Amino acid sequence: MPSPPRRDVAREVSACASALSVQLATALAENVNVKSVHRKLSSFSRMLITITFAEDAWRMVSDYAVQVRTMDELVEHGTNLVPAPLTRAMPAVSAALQIYGVAAVVTERQPTRGAAVLLCWCVLHPFVYGQGSNILFLAETVTVTGGLLILLAHWRQGQQREVARASNGADHRTAELGDDTLTSVLHLAGRVCVSCYFVVYGLLKLQSTLSGTRTVLSLPVGLVHGCLMVVLCYMSLLLIVGSKSRRVALLLSAIMFATNLYWHPFWMRLGDGASSELAHSQRHLNIVLNGVGGEQAGQGGAAARAASAFDQRGKPLPLALRGLAALGQAAKPRLAMQISVFDHERYFFFQRLSTVGALLLLAVHGPGRVSVDSEASGTVSLSKLMHVVKGND
Repeated sequence: MPSPPRRDVAREVSACASALSVQLATALAENVNVKSVHRKLSSFSRMLITITFAEDAWRMVSDYAVQVRTMDELVEHGTNLVPAPLTRAMPAVSAALQIYGVAAVVTERQPTRGAAVLLCWCVLHPFVYGQGSNILFLAETVTVTGGLLILLAHWRQGQQREVARASNGADHRTAELGDDTLTSVLHLAGRVCVSCYFVVYGLLKLQSTLSGTRTVLSLPVGLVHGCLMVVLCYMSLLLIVGSKSRRVALLLSAIMFATNLYWHPFWMRLGDGASSELAHSQRHLNIVLNGVGGEQAGQGGAAARAASAFDQRGKPLPLALRGLAALGQAAKPRLAMQISVFDHERYFFFQRLSTVGALLLLAVHGPGRVSVDSEASGTVSLSKLMHVVKGND
């Protein structure tokens, strides 16, 4: 007796998935204004990529004395490029440059100039603050730079379209070819820079995994970790060549955002029980030493009086209060350490948000003409671009 025909389950599942995706795309096209969503995502990406510059400018303005002291310490150690006479002016210059760049990019009033200013600051910033040997810091700065390059390429494309609508002359088409070449180079350089952090991070982690001590328990963990880093490097390679770059950039931005919330929750650094207890002890000490309104006297004066065991009237403290005074004196450096950790975590949190913004820009605006995706759609390929560049030479 012949057996009944066997149904191809995999083919049916694939057909159902394709039909569902078509229905979903049709529903989105009918109910969602795609152009409006695209504009909003583009604006959101611009805000994200500039948020680290805005936060750093606010830090310069709100904590100017600390920034000057930091610059002086870097000069003493010889780890920055700023001459000693300019250390007091450097935070103000930094704040002014970043405020102008952020305002110009976000409002799109002078986007090209604003992006150029932020690009220049990206180049200078690691060396001004003595981070020239910090590989991961440099790589993340290069990634933010890549987002700015993609933004410049997008603006140039928009200008080219406007000019193309206004003129159809042969001379203009020749000029447009040169503009397309420069725009394509900006897109390519932007993709390479955006993937820089992930390539460097993946290679460093792979090196750490391969060079670490191997035990029976650590071998499976190291194997999984190494495989994840290989996948990360592969995804970075897809970004560089422009293959499936929108989806890869969107996936990496989601991963980067989630890990940023996990590794740099700066809002929790001053909210734990230990730091709250220290702050409460310091406030209590100030009130005891200075009176009910004595918090205005500041921690410095209170700690100095605590060290000498005298109150503000010069009278010796009771023995019962000297222990509290000693506690306040001991709490001060620990509070300073908590505040320092909070400050650093906040900076790295917003820097990672700018990296997320750079990836979103790539997902929104695409890889550009010089990419595998673009070749598949029949536009400019890398070989054609190199031919044009050699012809111009």
